[in-house]
Formats: sequence, C-alpha cells, structure tokens
Amino acid sequence: MAGEELYMEKELLRRVADGCELAFAEVFNRYKNKVFHVGKLYLKSDIAAEEAVQEVFMKVWIKRSTLPELEDFVSWLFIVTRNHLINSLEKWARNKLTESSWATLIQEAEWRSVNDSYYAQYHRILQQAIASLSPQQQLVFRLAKEEQLSYDAIAKRLSLSIVTVKTHMHRALRQIRAYVSAQGTIVSFLCCLSGFCAG
Repeated sequence: MAGEELYMEKELLRRVADGCELAFAEVFNRYKNKVFHVGKLYLKSDIAAEEAVQEVFMKVWIKRSTLPELEDFVSWLFIVTRNHLINSLEKWARNKLTESSWATLIQEAEWRSVNDSYYAQYHRILQQAIASLSPQQQLVFRLAKEEQLSYDAIAKRLSLSIVTVKTHMHRALRQIRAYVSAQGTIVSFLCCLSGFCAG
C-alpha cells in the first residue's frame, strides 16, 4: 500500500475509532466483499456468509478504539474473520454429531494448531510475489484486488482495452500462484483461503 493510501486508511480508521458512522460505512463497503468471499469458502452458503459479514463488522465496531494502533488492518480483519468462521463451524459441529461433523472438527483442530506466524509468513510471501510482477501487472492486480475495481473500470483508468487488462490479470495470477506454491503447502493454502489468489 502506497504511503498516501496508507495515510488515508489510517485517517479513516481513526475516524471510525472516534465513532464516525460514515467512516465505518466506508470501511464496511471497502472490505465486505473480501469477508463474504472467505465466509462463503468456509460456510458454503451465501446466507451464512452474509451473516458472517454482519457479525465480523459488528466485532470491528466493538473493537473500533484499537483500530488506529493496527499496523496492517487487512491482515487483522482476515484473522478476525478466520476466528469467527472457525467458531461458527465448531458450533455447527457440536449440533451435528455425524461423520461429516467429526471430519470438520478434525480440520478445525488442525487450524487451531497453525501458529499465527504462518499468516505473517503468508503476507510477506504474497507481497514478494506481487513485487515480482511487471509494473503494469502489479498495477492491474492492485486495482482489481485491493481497490476492487472491475476490468472495465481498470481499462478506463489506464486507457487500456479490457482484453489487455484481462491478459495482465491472468498472467499476474498465474505468476503469483506459481510463486506462492513454490513456498510450501501451508502458505499456498492460506493464499487460497484469503481470496487474493482467486481469479
């Protein structure tokens, strides 16, 4: 994240911490799709994922006084989302004593054993992968994944054709996946879960 963008996000989070509902609405609109994507990946349901979005951002509001202290809001939001989804699945598993629920419990127990250092490692490797892209691929990728712009909007902003934008994005994703996959199974899995490597 560029210095100016980082400053703007810090200022936005400071306003949320001060109780500004308009600033909170801006944060919600900026990140709700990422939370929804991870929620649907875990819960396999649009309705359950929408509920997860509401629950996660309720927690963000409750913890708003701590937001200005965060070094990386996106990583923190991802951890809050992950923990909420794990708790949701554990609650579901307690009510569904079936063979599939036992499998889920085992998976979640394995998740709990993963140290948070893996998430720091994942973030570092993902940023290295993005940095390895060509300047144009980096720009297209960040506009699509971080600013959530459509290919059409990116094409207009950069004065490119939509086909060129899609080509840059396809090549960027392929290179990022290859880079991350070379780093090991856990990091590759975290990258997939986060939605950053999704097309």
